[in-house]
Amino acid sequence: MNRSTVVVSFIALLLVGSVSMAAAEPKTIPGWADIMQDMEVFRGALSKALGDETVLLTYVPDYGVVLVFDTYGDIPIVQKQVERALRFIVPAISLLPSGQKLVVAGRYSSSRFDSAWELLYVSTPVSNGDPSTWDMYINKASD
Repeated sequence: MNRSTVVVSFIALLLVGSVSMAAAEPKTIPGWADIMQDMEVFRGALSKALGDETVLLTYVPDYGVVLVFDTYGDIPIVQKQVERALRFIVPAISLLPSGQKLVVAGRYSSSRFDSAWELLYVSTPVSNGDPSTWDMYINKASD
């Protein structure tokens, strides 16, 4: 290898290394603190409505807010509890950027998969605290 080939190869390696380092740098979500602060209020209301269940909360960039909980109740009871809590979400929904969603996902599973179920409520900023304006899904392992 001649000297110019070695220099070009070295520069290429430096460029590739700097590109991969730049791709790994963390990003910041604009408005994250405001969104999460309001969502914490709703998370608390949902946790209380469910009987102090642990409710996990996260913000997914370019998608929206996701709240997830495990429960041990029957679908109609959990559905009623979640819908009671949804009425506290109106102010927080308006903070979401246009086109983003809020998802509330409740899940029941036991040692047997055939008794598992999942309850999902999906909203956009144009929805309100009325659960009938939300998309609702009930998924069951077996009917």
